[in-house]
Amino acid sequence: MALAYTAAAVVAAVSSFAAVSFLLHRFSPAPPAFVVKRQPESPFALYVGRTVHARYAPVPHNFKYPIFYFGIDLDKLSEASSFFGGKWFSVNKWGTIFTFWEKDHLNSAADYESTKDLPLKERALRILEKLGVPRNEVGKVELITMPKVFGRSFNPLSVYYCFSSTNPTTVRAVLLEVNNTFNERHVYLCDESNRLEATRSGYGSSHKMNRSFHVSPFNNRTGDYEIHVSSPESGSVDVLIIVKDYKADLPGEENPENVLRIEKHLMARVWAEKYPLTGWTMAYLVSAYPITAFLTVPRIMYEAWKLAYQKHLPIYQRPHPYSDVHGQAMTIRRKKMTAFDLFCSDIAFAFLARQCKSHGAELQVILPDETIVVITAHGEIEKRPSPTTASQKVSYGSLALPTTQIVKVHLHSYNLVKRLVLDGDNVARCLAHCFTRGDFSTEHPDNFLRIFLSSSSSTTTQKIDSVSKLRAWFNKDATVPSPFGAIKSSFPNVEIPNTWGAYLTLFRNAVEIRAEEGYFSSIATFALDPNELPSRVVKYVEDAKGRDNGSWKAAEVRPLAEMEDELSPEEREQLRFGIFWESLWVVVDKSER
Repeated sequence: MALAYTAAAVVAAVSSFAAVSFLLHRFSPAPPAFVVKRQPESPFALYVGRTVHARYAPVPHNFKYPIFYFGIDLDKLSEASSFFGGKWFSVNKWGTIFTFWEKDHLNSAADYESTKDLPLKERALRILEKLGVPRNEVGKVELITMPKVFGRSFNPLSVYYCFSSTNPTTVRAVLLEVNNTFNERHVYLCDESNRLEATRSGYGSSHKMNRSFHVSPFNNRTGDYEIHVSSPESGSVDVLIIVKDYKADLPGEENPENVLRIEKHLMARVWAEKYPLTGWTMAYLVSAYPITAFLTVPRIMYEAWKLAYQKHLPIYQRPHPYSDVHGQAMTIRRKKMTAFDLFCSDIAFAFLARQCKSHGAELQVILPDETIVVITAHGEIEKRPSPTTASQKVSYGSLALPTTQIVKVHLHSYNLVKRLVLDGDNVARCLAHCFTRGDFSTEHPDNFLRIFLSSSSSTTTQKIDSVSKLRAWFNKDATVPSPFGAIKSSFPNVEIPNTWGAYLTLFRNAVEIRAEEGYFSSIATFALDPNELPSRVVKYVEDAKGRDNGSWKAAEVRPLAEMEDELSPEEREQLRFGIFWESLWVVVDKSER
């Protein structure tokens, strides 16, 4: 009986709180005046408003949700503990409902260890310098972001207003920090370098820049951003982002170019009024918006479900982030390395070390986190941190003796090392698939391929039938004939450690990858299905056989995997495969073609 009374009391309390929250949110969506005037002076600000998204074409779709942000002067972070007394809000420590952690922002995986203890403002200034804004021109930096609530939050967008050091009320630059659901992070810069001549009415400045980051699986990366921003000095924040000059991939007889050009594709806006951040206004937030911070990801998933299954929009595979500063933007965090990535990297690099030693070549591999792995001509492996300046990057090109062949390759993901392990019985096919997909790039594919060739000192001693059977199953050899069977013997197999632990790791992850691929293929309609790549490569081979040697024009040979966003996904694949195909027959006997 006591348990029943307790349960009833809990239900009554929750229902009462939900009713109060609904009434406050419905009839007072912003803090009322008597709450704001209770304690008006505060070193921080509260912004309460709405986020609105509208997709205009190829199918219309829109939504609107309430949001709140905190406005934080990065020079005043130390005042949080004294002003709030350890209640309601804290900086860089637990124990309050609302928390803000400097480590959650602008942290780059490439130089995390060297910058993790730096103040957030210093990290912001360093990124601004990389993007061309001198630090001596920046004074106050105010961050508009959603705090953690009970330790949880997801911030699709955080805005850094960087005020002029000589005119404190003038915004020198605006830094937009964008996070996607793949745990990647990108920054865009709005300043005089990309400012439009005409400013949109109601905003402080208008800017235009190329899109260079993947946010939604229902968009490719074509088009431009037109970004309009207002200053928080006006009493509110207003950021309007419009995607223009977008190219949608819509194959069909009525669209022979497979492209629909859309002048105005999508609009996203964040608008919020400014209030002082005090204990009273935070009490209002807890009452009126108790679960808003937890709804960001569920709302994203809900809208994605409607686009996929109600609007039937095709899904684009996530492109690899750009590897360096791209105009007024740069990717500062990529997907983390998994345990299986590390397992495969150790095996792949050990294989490459043997190959480099047998061919007398030095290989420099730039990992997705910008760490550099150097494999010497003696078969030694050395890891070096990411270079931070252009001069340092150039210096890596002269590490070996002049008589040593130096090959550089950039991994845009860890797919190459995983596929070398999972398809190690047919290295030529593995390299063709990975290069065509854009998993790695190199300025000299032929030199990179030479490292993989068999030599007099290359030996393959491993004969584990279970591994070969697993690889054959994983690569569907029985259903998709490989066009690289004739040259298979030109490349040695990639060996894995001869232990049951290694085999079970390989087996478990192969099954997981295949299950994941099968699941997404069954529920999603891709613009270009990534799981059908082996079949498309067979078709590309047949097309390539009808071309003369060297028919891939020099203008087409653009080596980076991050190239040609203006092309359709299949056109990009065909171009990359053409580059690989021509390079392959430079190093392999053409009689086997």
